[in-house]
Amino acid sequence: MDLDRQEYAYLTADQVDGYYEQLVAKYWQQLHSFIQRRTSNQQDAEDIVQEAFVHAYYALERYPLQQIRTLQARPWLYKITWNVYRNYMSRTKPPLALSLDDHDSDLLLELDDEYEERPDAIFERVERRRELESLVNELPEQYREVINLYYFDELSQQEIADLLNRPLGTIKTHVYRGLRMLRKALQMNEGRSIR
Repeated sequence: MDLDRQEYAYLTADQVDGYYEQLVAKYWQQLHSFIQRRTSNQQDAEDIVQEAFVHAYYALERYPLQQIRTLQARPWLYKITWNVYRNYMSRTKPPLALSLDDHDSDLLLELDDEYEERPDAIFERVERRRELESLVNELPEQYREVINLYYFDELSQQEIADLLNRPLGTIKTHVYRGLRMLRKALQMNEGRSIR
């Protein structure tokens, strides 16, 4: 759908439905992984993401065409999902630690037909990621969430600042310091494994 060529002030119901379906197809898995790492519960993650997309749909129905034309969908959806997650967790239970069991590690085991990787390399990559997740989970709270968003969710520093409602300079500092702490922890772990 080419939103730039629309002549109407608001999208019709069919146009909203089409745009919404594109958003769901493109961002569902990313947002699910984003929440799964925080809840460690598959059903909670699905409920939160589904509720976030419901909020997004109703917002799209209210937005004028000009606002949709300039909408940056990825940070907008992350912001909605983050708010739904925070509300959901405040109603149900305290936030849990980072999950080491599920999420993206299953994707690492799926091989493309064009590219086959040795099982030992896949295993090593999965183990390395688990080690990294564990070390991130040990960071002080002020760095942990920022590093999760930056490293695992691949959000830009500006997107993180917008998401967390913090100044960009603060986010840049937290990313820098968090990554420095992470490198130090990785070096210490490697030193222990050599002994």
